[in-house]
Amino acid sequence: MLEYEENLYKDGITLIAGVDEVGRGPLIGPVVACACILPINFYHKDIKDSKKLSEKKREEMYKLIKENALSIGIGIVNEKVIDEVNIYEATKIAMKDAINNLSIKPEHVLIDAMKLDISIPSTSIIKGDALSESIAAASIVAKVTRDHMLEEMDKEFPMYDLSHNKGYGTKAIKELEKVVQNYDAIFVEIEKLGYGANTAENEIREKRAKFYERLEFNKLNVDLKWFNSLFLSIYYLKLNNNLTYDEKEILNNIFEIYYKVHGKKKVDENCEIIK
Repeated sequence: MLEYEENLYKDGITLIAGVDEVGRGPLIGPVVACACILPINFYHKDIKDSKKLSEKKREEMYKLIKENALSIGIGIVNEKVIDEVNIYEATKIAMKDAINNLSIKPEHVLIDAMKLDISIPSTSIIKGDALSESIAAASIVAKVTRDHMLEEMDKEFPMYDLSHNKGYGTKAIKELEKVVQNYDAIFVEIEKLGYGANTAENEIREKRAKFYERLEFNKLNVDLKWFNSLFLSIYYLKLNNNLTYDEKEILNNIFEIYYKVHGKKKVDENCEIIK
């Protein structure tokens, strides 16, 4: 795990930053990058690719790295920027920010897979988190940092179970499929974008919409207004590709559910379709 570092040591280069990221695969949450400078010849058998460690072991190594690293820089790019520039460019931004946030300027940078346009000499290493101690350390710090962020987000959005799935959709979708396997489609209600009481609330609504869009939900071209004040947008996901749906049919199905839950009289008096 020190081969790349040792080759640089031979040239008198000792301030080596390993750089890695996490968050390119999840459906929700930021991409987080870490740049980590370890002491010369620093090695621990459990500092390896973060994906190969248990959560408990990652936390242990995270503390060990934080205690021993000469410098750690973190770069975070949120979902809004990811959607604007794409995940690949967002990853490069996060990595560059991590390097710039180091308190010590490295003499050389070892980067997991990515090639960065930076002034510091650098080496891109495919599967670097399995080949370089510095990159492996960065992968652990990036992963644990992001996991802690998602655990905080879980307090704000408990319905998404982010403290467990960490924003990755695979497990959530599989569980959802078990629940809805006998249905042709599912729909969700999201408070209409731009109608929040303040900027913070509107940002939360936008995050919810982006989450479902990444799950390939489609938005109806009409909205619903409840009690003359609550505006809802409807997102739906087809589960049976052999069936075709039009918006009228989807709305009819939604209203049938509303009737069962709230009663027809209450729905007809208080729910209006807004085009």
